[in-house]
Amino acid sequence: MKNIDENLVFVILISLAIINATYFILSLFSGPLIGLIAAIFFTIHWWKRRDFKFILIIAIVWILIHIVELILIREIPYPILFYLNIVLPILLIFCSLIHFYLMKPKIN
Repeated sequence: MKNIDENLVFVILISLAIINATYFILSLFSGPLIGLIAAIFFTIHWWKRRDFKFILIIAIVWILIHIVELILIREIPYPILFYLNIVLPILLIFCSLIHFYLMKPKIN
């Protein structure tokens, strides 16, 4: 199960980078460029360290940033790409929580 979680986290991080690159090319806003750079940095960090706590924290922050952006902007030019930036980190949270639950020591 651990290998599946690690591979899924890697695929989601790569997907976030691709989504933000596409969003930047289509919209020409600076926000997706920042998201692209962050996603690449997070993917490299994950590739080297495999730290689920780090993934949990960045997923929560990523979701909060996009919720605030949704509240402030209200009119999103490409809503599917924007909402994928909210949904995919939710999967990262689930992967991290599953990992913590499975790695928790059992008390007899």
